[in-house]
Amino acid sequence: MAKELHCGDIMDGCPEVIRGATEEEVLRKGAQHARDAHGVDKLDDDTVRMVKSKIREA
Repeated sequence: MAKELHCGDIMDGCPEVIRGATEEEVLRKGAQHARDAHGVDKLDDDTVRMVKSKIREA
């Protein structure tokens, strides 16, 4: 089953929805979006855990 991450769950007001076949794909795409759209270059372990908790079944 596909996975998705609503960026607005993390970055208030962001309408981006990141989709992928796996959690790892969503994380990779989400990290790219964070760099491109929000200027976030590095995610610490706590942030990665928080992001993972926001990924849901699509």
